[in-house]
Amino acid sequence: MRFLGTAITSLEWYETAICISLTDIISRVFFPEFDVSARFMFYVLSIAIGYLGRPLGAFIFGHFSDRYNRMRAAFFGFTMMMLASVGISFLPGYELIGIYAPMLFVLLRFVQGVAIGGNYAVAVATVEASHKSERYFTSSLVSVGITLGFLLGSVVATALNYFFNQEFL
Repeated sequence: MRFLGTAITSLEWYETAICISLTDIISRVFFPEFDVSARFMFYVLSIAIGYLGRPLGAFIFGHFSDRYNRMRAAFFGFTMMMLASVGISFLPGYELIGIYAPMLFVLLRFVQGVAIGGNYAVAVATVEASHKSERYFTSSLVSVGITLGFLLGSVVATALNYFFNQEFL
């Protein structure tokens, strides 16, 4: 139970690091009709949409976890995050479905933001379930998860850029 918050947070921030590290490639898939600077701006705005979903997720999942069960809320939020991430992974690009590609991308980023906002219930659940003498250490593991996820995502994105050409990616 102690490392649950670390694992979930790592996976969330791994996906964020991948999206940020592969900005040029992903932005070409969803916003190819714009020049480089406009494409970059639209992509960054679509990532920002995810951050706007976090307060909504914290409100919804906070209420759910207080009323029912923190672990259920954490599981639902994590499942929501993974489904949105898989949806983005298999989302066809602009060339196949046109304007629906960036619209679905932005929607799925918002869903991810709601899920991340809700998964802070994991931090509360892991701290509450830990022994009183281990609460400080256990609560710090969520921050460790952020760092591990971002580091792992950055390493994977760097490896992808190193081993594969731009056309393949």
